[in-house]
Parts: sequence; structure tokens; C-alpha cells
Amino acid sequence: MAISIDSTVQWHTDQLATEVDRKLIALSMSQGKYVGFNDIATAVWRKLEQPVTVRQLVDQLSHDFRGSAEIISGDVTALLSQLEDFGLVQVSPEP
Repeated sequence: MAISIDSTVQWHTDQLATEVDRKLIALSMSQGKYVGFNDIATAVWRKLEQPVTVRQLVDQLSHDFRGSAEIISGDVTALLSQLEDFGLVQVSPEP
């Protein structure tokens, strides 16, 4: 599914995540794939525990990291698309 600024995202129910040596690793149980996260991706991941729109996520990250919302939006959308492909997040379309 194409992810837009108004899409709602959250962790997929069929995943496991844990920290190993201060690095976050998530496993898609349905696909048998795992992903290691860098610090920024970990910050995004932690904000996905509850459903959140991409717009809210970008606003939070722009504030937290004092970055350009436009750049963060592109980066977050790309990350979320990859996580969706791996079966780690669920995406709901715009209302």
C-alpha cells in the first residue's frame, strides 16, 4: 500500500523486537525476516507502538531532531515503506 502523509501506521501484531548490545532488532514472524535499526530508525520505531499518522510522526521527529519536516517526511515515508515490505508495520489508508 502506498504510504501518504495522512496514512496511519503502527507495529504489526506479528513481529517481535528487542535490543541486543544497545541495538534494536525486529523480526517479522510471518515473513521470517529481521531488520537491525540505526539510532534514527529506532526513534521512529519506538513512536509506532500506538497508531500514529505519518504527519504526526514527522511533526514529532522534526521537533525532536530540529530538522526540516520536508526532508524528514521523505525519509520516514521511505523507512515505513521498507518496514511494511518486511511485514513489521501495518498501514491504514487515509480516513
